[in-house]
Amino acid sequence: MNDPLLPVWNSENIRKRWAFSTLLLRTLSLILSTAITAPNLVAQTPLSLDRLPESPTELKTLSREGQVRFVFGTEHLESVGLQTLPELPTEMRNALQSQKQTNDRSVATENRLSAITTYRVEFRFARQTTWNWNPLTRTMTIEMRARLQSWKPIHTIWFRRLPELDDFWDSPLVLHEFDHVQLSTDPAMEKRFATILRQGNREEIQLSGDQKPSEELATVKTDQWVQQMFQEIVELVDIRYRELDQITLHGRRDLPPASPLYKTLRPNTAVNTR
Repeated sequence: MNDPLLPVWNSENIRKRWAFSTLLLRTLSLILSTAITAPNLVAQTPLSLDRLPESPTELKTLSREGQVRFVFGTEHLESVGLQTLPELPTEMRNALQSQKQTNDRSVATENRLSAITTYRVEFRFARQTTWNWNPLTRTMTIEMRARLQSWKPIHTIWFRRLPELDDFWDSPLVLHEFDHVQLSTDPAMEKRFATILRQGNREEIQLSGDQKPSEELATVKTDQWVQQMFQEIVELVDIRYRELDQITLHGRRDLPPASPLYKTLRPNTAVNTR
């Protein structure tokens, strides 16, 4: 029994319904600031790419594949700030709200976040579910598979203080944020998820006396499995995000060639291992 292709859910759908065909991932990139926050930046302002110089080819490609959007400002430190930004992505709104709750006046300026990278992944899949029923044991056996149709990461990068525009693409802070974006858009994550869904899963459910086997139950169990597998991918990305920040001290030092992340983030750089 094959289910029809599920629709792609947009941001409006996500806010209204936690659809199993589209899930959200929220990750914070904790960057230690060494600069004093500019007092005149009092709003959460989108940064138009028209204001920036031409980006290097690699970052231009990454911006396109990761659908990167920039915002800047410090209005999130005031409770009214988040309410005045209705189009701010949910994952960024939650990240800024978390920062607001922990970043009170007692926090030293140099320990405040300089930037936050958040992203969500929208993906589309087709279920392939069959099931059998054993009335003697009241056992429902579900064979579940899914075929990944699309995988779309969408990023928002927030800067407390906007880097110098003339040198924007050379800023260590910007480059560190794009290292996070590169981890989030690593094709290996999509490939791993697609392989897991294609390999499938088999689940046996013991039903109680008032439960009945049904296509609806098989669908629910399949969607739960897809969500669980997606969460495992999320956790892998989260581990890599934390590892990057730990190794580089939140972007304050270069990524060492011996790091396991070096091959992923610096694929075109030759490393002498002798």
